[in-house]
Amino acid sequence: MAQPETIRTIELVDAAHAGSSSTPFPAQARGDTAYFDDALQDAERLLKYSAEIGIDVDDSIRHDVLQARTFHDVGWS
Repeated sequence: MAQPETIRTIELVDAAHAGSSSTPFPAQARGDTAYFDDALQDAERLLKYSAEIGIDVDDSIRHDVLQARTFHDVGWS
């Protein structure tokens, strides 16, 4: 039996509207680099998943994720 095709989209959420706290990234305020490591790995997984199933990702988003990996490997400024 044929399954219906599911169309998926990825929407960006503005950090200022994502949470109710005064600081959108409390881990960033603490200087917690584990937060950035986890977020970067999640972003890379989403890019890989999107590529595997054929979801188009905007060039600027892809560039930002890949640039973050480069900066992460050589050191954040």
